[in-house]
Amino acid sequence: MLPFCAFLTATPVQHQPLGPAPAPEAGDTCWGQMGGSRLTSEHFAIEWETGLIAAETAQETLDHFESAWAFEVEEQGWRAPVGSEDYLLLIELETGSGQEYTYGSTCPDGREMAVFKVFVSGIYAESVAAHELHHAIQAAYGFAHERWFWEATATWVQWHAVPSEDNYVHDLVSQGYLAYPELALTRSDRDTNEHAAHQYAMALFLETLPEGMVQELWEAGEGRDESFNWPIEDAFAAIGEDLDSHYLSFVEDAVTDRWGLGLPTARSGLGAYPADSKAPDGFWPETRGQSLVWLDPDGVDPEHGDVAITVDVDPEAELVGWLVAQREDSWEVQDVEVIDGMGEVVLDDLSTTDEGAWLVLTPLAGDLTDWLYLLTAEAVGDPPANKPRTSSGAGFEEPGACSIGGFGAGGAWLLGLMALRRRRP
Repeated sequence: MLPFCAFLTATPVQHQPLGPAPAPEAGDTCWGQMGGSRLTSEHFAIEWETGLIAAETAQETLDHFESAWAFEVEEQGWRAPVGSEDYLLLIELETGSGQEYTYGSTCPDGREMAVFKVFVSGIYAESVAAHELHHAIQAAYGFAHERWFWEATATWVQWHAVPSEDNYVHDLVSQGYLAYPELALTRSDRDTNEHAAHQYAMALFLETLPEGMVQELWEAGEGRDESFNWPIEDAFAAIGEDLDSHYLSFVEDAVTDRWGLGLPTARSGLGAYPADSKAPDGFWPETRGQSLVWLDPDGVDPEHGDVAITVDVDPEAELVGWLVAQREDSWEVQDVEVIDGMGEVVLDDLSTTDEGAWLVLTPLAGDLTDWLYLLTAEAVGDPPANKPRTSSGAGFEEPGACSIGGFGAGGAWLLGLMALRRRRP
């Protein structure tokens, strides 16, 4: 389970105040005091059951939320949560541990206010405050954006707000993206831990956007009627931007280890040439997800090490690809242009690459069940060349021998790559 991060619900919950709503100048929450003990600050009130939590612990949590406010609202210029101009925001502090979250609750005067539920033994306490506060901030712009964008944005903000706790973001990136690059950019499911983590891991995508663009996207959602389902490509179009131009830059950064976090996992590979391979069953790339195929440098004669690769896919498919290799810490990236379902590219001297090469394919539109691609690869060069290639047939039939699969969530070849770093200019 993820340690925190449930987002603000659009369905309000009615609190039961002890008395009438205080006047705005009272410096209180709209419900008055409901917990046995409380502390207040400029923007928050924290409450807990008397005798179960030390006041010092509550004060520390309160300070984390005020620090998050200073960074997000005052320094970065995000909107303040709804109602915070009149009332203090309530933090409910509980013993034990659990999933921290933010929810909406209705005040006696009818307005909806954000409430934060946190635990004293929660890990990454400062990050919790930064993340959950941002869900309340997001609600001030409306509920149009897709659910993954809520979590990715809150995670991206906490990454910058509390860099000392960035291990949490790195773990999410490793678990939710690097281990499962085939998942769609927009996946918002929580049916598995990996699917849930992927939403937060897409903070990595937001990190590649130009300064100020994330806030522009939230501004663009103001006043829209959608509830967690406004397509992100439409949001980009609303601010005059093309989603895929930014997405493709993100993929290129990811497959060349731009951040030094490791490389996405390849789930199939080519170990001898000539070879055929296909999208591995169960791991076809979803729309705006990536499929990586590894090319083993030991499979070619060093004197005839060029490899010609052909990509065959449904002619209606909108598929984009790259051929990526590293030599002496320098990355080489070739575009693979797929036209009418066919793409061709030649890699120079596979045998001299540091750890082999990767063919990276990503579909930009369509039904995820359509992304069954077929690859063929053969060594080319002066005689003596490899033996003539034999094929099991044309189109999308089961490939012949030489396809190597079973790399799982990180084959042994990948372990040596995790320490590689892209040389920055």
